Amino acid sequence: MKTEKVRWLLERGADPNWIAPNGIPVLEHALIRYWNGEAVDVVAARATPRKALWIAAGLGDVDGVRRSLDAHGKPRPAARRLRPDFDAVGFGGFLSHPDPDDEEILMEAFLVAMLNGRTAVLEYMASRGFPVNSLVYGAAAISFAVGNSMTAVVECLVRCGADLDLRGWHHRQSAREIARELFESAPEHANRRRVVELCGMDPDAILAERDERPVNPLGIDPKLREGLDLARDDARRLGQSDIRPENLLFGLLRSGGLPLMFFTKVSRMDLDRFRADVWDRVRATEDRIHRPDLPLHPDAEAAIQAARALATERRREMVQGLHLLYALTNTPDGAAAELLTQYGSSAAMLNAKLEGAL
Repeated sequence: MKTEKVRWLLERGADPNWIAPNGIPVLEHALIRYWNGEAVDVVAARATPRKALWIAAGLGDVDGVRRSLDAHGKPRPAARRLRPDFDAVGFGGFLSHPDPDDEEILMEAFLVAMLNGRTAVLEYMASRGFPVNSLVYGAAAISFAVGNSMTAVVECLVRCGADLDLRGWHHRQSAREIARELFESAPEHANRRRVVELCGMDPDAILAERDERPVNPLGIDPKLREGLDLARDDARRLGQSDIRPENLLFGLLRSGGLPLMFFTKVSRMDLDRFRADVWDRVRATEDRIHRPDLPLHPDAEAAIQAARALATERRREMVQGLHLLYALTNTPDGAAAELLTQYGSSAAMLNAKLEGAL
């Protein structure tokens, strides 16, 4: 969430004390969903936070965190009365244990502090004995921070003694390995370069080693292969003699997954209107017309080749749907760009978002 967007919403009457139907105040949604402490502070300045360890941690309130811990750095009983409901606010991947131990209670607060960049809270909790290398969520906190290019948090955790080579049971890569892989895939990403440096590696040496490795022939990701089959089906339904870039786009949308999420949600298009207009084309994947094969239009062939070149440049083993979506949205006058403009978004904005995800 952008800070300026929060201010824009409040200026137009958004209620900072609103309570959602699930009983959770909007500020607590913001603490978990915004990933932007500055934006959270704009809401918090107009709301009354409930008293809880994790809320104090997310707000950067070191004194509030201190009051929630006993003399041994363990959570007081009050810390168990109000906990973050990650599932209820739609933050996937982290579920609240119904009967947590002390480490889980502390980890919830530590995670929310990370999401909001509250490094003073992280350092304080570490100084009181919080195990920064905890694997209670299946992976170390440093791996999460590295994977999301949280540079200030990574620097803080390294300072607090985080083990960059620790592997969890949920994620088999270490933080150092994650940092290297992400940087190799997007070396122009300034935050990823900085994270590599914080992990004790030389970014230029990494790129030199990457460029020396032989490039193996790329395969086609099974999900993308399905999307190409669905593009063929889309062209058949329209009575075309070949498969065009627009068919490739709708094939990706029908196959679902990340391409669908990026095109419809990350783009912030008018999704309701888009769905109403194209519903007939985004049908179930099993509903297909079985007719003789169709050739690729030269423009579609060019898009697929561009996707393959991008995957090769990023040293990927397979061409994936996001590579093709990037190629389709990288054509200013293409079908994807026209659709995004028609429904209130832009190809340039979505392309920039895709750049950081490849």
